[in-house]
Formats: sequence, structure tokens, C-alpha cells
Amino acid sequence: MDLTVKKIIFIIIFFVSAAGLFAQEAEVKKTYKIGLTLGAAYMPQSELRDINRQVEGDLPFAVKTINNFPPYFCYGGYILSQVSPRFAIGPGYWFYTTGSRLGARDYSGSYSFDQILTAHSFALNA
Repeated sequence: MDLTVKKIIFIIIFFVSAAGLFAQEAEVKKTYKIGLTLGAAYMPQSELRDINRQVEGDLPFAVKTINNFPPYFCYGGYILSQVSPRFAIGPGYWFYTTGSRLGARDYSGSYSFDQILTAHSFALNA
């Protein structure tokens, strides 16, 4: 099946199921849910690891890999508004970060090559 056909089918199923949530009128007390989230994310960065290997090979001195895109904590939050007795919707946010460092140190000074990645993710939670 073509990707656009799958998207159209998914959208139709979503709206049909969402219409079922609002089928019966019920008095809903307007409430909000606020939450914080915490997790761990692993982001394999093969292309950026290749850059580390290239930089390490091009340097005239030996360097040590200190970090190479390790799994790291990610955190975020959300605010949900109660729309019906069984459905709440609202915005959400996540922050991710990871990085790598090549480094060397001796009596004459220190050298470090850092690659730091950060990402912000906004979502519509339901």
C-alpha cells in the first residue's frame, strides 16, 4: 500500500474513533492535568561517530574518546484539558540531549573536540 493511502486511512480511522468519543453529550467539569515526564533516550549517531573517527585520524597527536553519544536523560511535561469524560487533550514538550567528546591533555595544554546535540519536541497529547 502506498504511504499516502495509509495516511488517509489512518486519518479516517482517527476521526471516526474521535467522533465516537463525542457521540453522547455529558456534562464535563473542566479539569486540567499537569504532568512531568522523565526518561532515557539512546540516539545512535553513526554519521557523527564517523566524524569523530575522521578527526581522531587527522590529528597529529593521540586523543581519547571521553563520551561517544551515550544514552542520556530526557525530560518534559504536558498540560491536558478534560474535553469529555473519557478524553483529554493538550500540548506536550520533551527535551533531549546527548554528545561526544574527544580529548587530550599534557604539560603543554589541553585539547577537546565536542559535538553536543539537543532537540526539542513539541506534541499534541490525547
